Amino acid sequence: MHGAYFAIGECEGKTLYECLDCSSSYTQYLYYYAPYGDWRISSNGCGSEYAWYQSSETTSDDPSSAQWWEWSGSEWVETSTISLVLSECQLTADGI
Repeated sequence: MHGAYFAIGECEGKTLYECLDCSSSYTQYLYYYAPYGDWRISSNGCGSEYAWYQSSETTSDDPSSAQWWEWSGSEWVETSTISLVLSECQLTADGI
């Protein structure tokens, strides 16, 4: 899921991103999930509760400002290996 995420629309009133060069065999999305107030990265996309990565609860439009958590298979584990960098044209995710 490492790669450049480009804005492709909106999800829950915030920018919806799609990874256009991720190494995953599935398309990866970065989206805001309003029911829990967090950002998520998954192949399911906008509106999906299921994700491999989620941010701490935030109302920020900037997903790079949040703490990130990774699904271990049985619980959410805080991780510092995720790095998001915003630019005008893309959002780059490293370490995931």
